[in-house]
Amino acid sequence: MHGILQKSENGYLVNFKLKNCYLISTMKKLVILQFDGDFSRGYKVTLEVGDDGERPDVRIRGELPTALDVMQSIQEWRKIYRSVYGQSRIKVNAVKNFNTVDYKQQCDEYSEKLLSLFHTWLKSESFNSISNYLSELNTNQEQELRIILSSDSLELRKLPWHLWDLWSGAEVALSAPDAARGVRILREKIRILIILGDSTGINVKADEILLQKYCRDAEIVTLVEPSREELNNYLQDEIGWDILSFSGHSQTYNFTDTNEEIA
Repeated sequence: MHGILQKSENGYLVNFKLKNCYLISTMKKLVILQFDGDFSRGYKVTLEVGDDGERPDVRIRGELPTALDVMQSIQEWRKIYRSVYGQSRIKVNAVKNFNTVDYKQQCDEYSEKLLSLFHTWLKSESFNSISNYLSELNTNQEQELRIILSSDSLELRKLPWHLWDLWSGAEVALSAPDAARGVRILREKIRILIILGDSTGINVKADEILLQKYCRDAEIVTLVEPSREELNNYLQDEIGWDILSFSGHSQTYNFTDTNEEIA
């Protein structure tokens, strides 16, 4: 299943190259990248590749060096994004002087810096055995790639892996090292989960209307400002989802007792 992620009025939508949102069966390769380590010590990386649902037939080892500059860049980008974004949030009966041009310029500068450091890190010589194999694998246009990045590092998972040109257009997912793999249930129609969040000052229904219009043959479920428990139950649905669309305001919270974050 291939699609293009596009920015809509209030969120992100997938623009599918498929007619009427039907699933098309293609050859699938499962690619697993296991990362062990951290930014201060570097990462030992294991690549496993095989047909989806079968045991891997390729295993390659490599390493990524210490990358404190990458970790610092992530923190800098997050800091500027949150400090400026917090000023731009719409509040009822409140007026704020907010320069969107300066905001975009700052975010773009920090984003470009992070991407440059990230791509340079991935071009490390000690990682060439893995990156070269992935480059060759991605040249086969007749097979669909499912990429799973496995690591217990939250910072590593938050890197812009979807922008790595070695797997442009591939399906990329994140996983903890001890996660259990479930069985994917085959289905003919795409399943779409639409989440409508805080709608203060914006029309969150616009994205839902677009999906209903262009994917009318899909199975669509809409949640309106769901509780955390309700959202978790739907996300863990055994049948699974092909598209997750969120529209509305959002907020990131810090957990000071564990120094971890949920974005």
